[in-house]
Amino acid sequence: MSDDHTAEKTVNSWFRSYLARPHPMLGRLGAVCPYVRPALDGDQIRLWTLDLPKPIFASWLEDRVREAIRLFPALFWQPELSLPALVLAFPDMGEQDWPLIDQVHSIVKSEAVSLGLMIGQFHGSCTEPSARNQDFHVNVSPVPLFAIRRMSVHDILFLHSRPDWFAVYRDRFGDHYRGERTQTGILAELYSAAEERFFGTPLCPA
Repeated sequence: MSDDHTAEKTVNSWFRSYLARPHPMLGRLGAVCPYVRPALDGDQIRLWTLDLPKPIFASWLEDRVREAIRLFPALFWQPELSLPALVLAFPDMGEQDWPLIDQVHSIVKSEAVSLGLMIGQFHGSCTEPSARNQDFHVNVSPVPLFAIRRMSVHDILFLHSRPDWFAVYRDRFGDHYRGERTQTGILAELYSAAEERFFGTPLCPA
C-alpha cells in the first residue's frame, strides 16, 4: 500500500508540475496538456496503480488496457463530467520492460479511437514527439503509465494521418469545420488536408 501511495504522489506531482504547465520546447503556448488542470480541479482523473506479474508479457498488459477502455464509459457516465481521464500506472515496471508500453499502445490505439477515446503512453524513455515540435519527447514520465480520455476537437493533431482514425474524428467533429463553428489555423489545415486525402474534397481550403 505504501508503494502505491508513493506512486500516486509521484504521478499527481507530475500532473501538476509538468502536464499542467507550459514548456519551452512544446512549440505552442499553454500547458503541455491543456485538459489536465481543469480535470484535476474538477476531480475528474482516476488513477489506478497495478501490480505486475513476473515475468510480464505484452498480452497481460494489453488485456489490462483493453479492460480499462471497455470500462471507461461506465466509470464516467455522468454528463457533467467534461474532461474525465483514467490513468493506469505501473510503478514497479523496470526500464527493460518500458518498450512494452509503446508496443501495447500501438496495438490498442485504433480500438480506443473507434470508441471515441484517446489513449497516450508514457514512460521514462518514451520518444513520442510533440505535435508541434518533433524534437521534443513530450511523453516522458517518472512512472510508466497509460492515460485514457474522451476524444476532443483538438485531437485532429493526432488523428489526421490514417483514414480509419480520421473517419471517426470526422463523424464526431466534422461540424466544427463548417459554418459558424469553423476552426482555423493548424487544426483546419490538418482537417482539410486529411479530408482531401481520404475523402476527395477539402472542406477548409488552407
